[in-house]
Amino acid sequence: MKLLVIGDIHLQHLKAEKICKAYPSHKKIFVGDYFDDFNDSALDNSNAAIWLKNSLQQPDRVHLMGNHDFHYWQWHAEGRSKLYCSGFSWAKFDAINNILSSEDWDKLKYFHSERGWWFSHAGITEQWFSHPVHGLTEDVIEYTLKKNIEDAKAGIFPQAIWSADFFRGGENQKGGIVWNDWRNLDLIPKVKQVVGHTPLREITTKIDYSLSMPGAINVNVDCQLREVLEINEKGEIDILNTSDIFS
Repeated sequence: MKLLVIGDIHLQHLKAEKICKAYPSHKKIFVGDYFDDFNDSALDNSNAAIWLKNSLQQPDRVHLMGNHDFHYWQWHAEGRSKLYCSGFSWAKFDAINNILSSEDWDKLKYFHSERGWWFSHAGITEQWFSHPVHGLTEDVIEYTLKKNIEDAKAGIFPQAIWSADFFRGGENQKGGIVWNDWRNLDLIPKVKQVVGHTPLREITTKIDYSLSMPGAINVNVDCQLREVLEINEKGEIDILNTSDIFS
């Protein structure tokens, strides 16, 4: 089964569903940011939440958490946390969480690995995820995220998730897994990553062919759904144009 990686949706769930139906035999991986757009309403976000709730039930789909999803996360209902970014409103918060249960939120992942690729909303960086002894491994990433999620539930700032870098108005050298800017996502030897978060006109790839970066590839799929990324059984990638789907 091939993988189909779909970039940031931002309320374009009807388009996203058309893409899914155009590739019925593919496993779909969504990189997050299902909510918020310019001049949107609580009702717009409620409709997106209904779509997301249904999509989360489908076994051939993986949904990742984005920064525009994290700030509506159910666990912030009581504390009214200030971990929010542009587009956030309490009216939208209530509309979304009237649809999504805590069980639904728990189905969103922060990190997914498959076919030799790492998937997240904004990227894995060594600053937040490399262990001084064990280095940068999938187990270390999962452990770090688990600890950060526990911290967030306890009202402690989840640095590896929510830290913002200089490009996003923050004070950190690198951003967290839902906040790091594409311009600030370094290549890591032997690591192949797919992210969204930073909007571009088309799917964009970073590759360093020098001997110092063997096997390192970064791919950004946040292109307003103009294109999607296909990964075959061997881990090879292809960029698919979606214009025919919407014509």
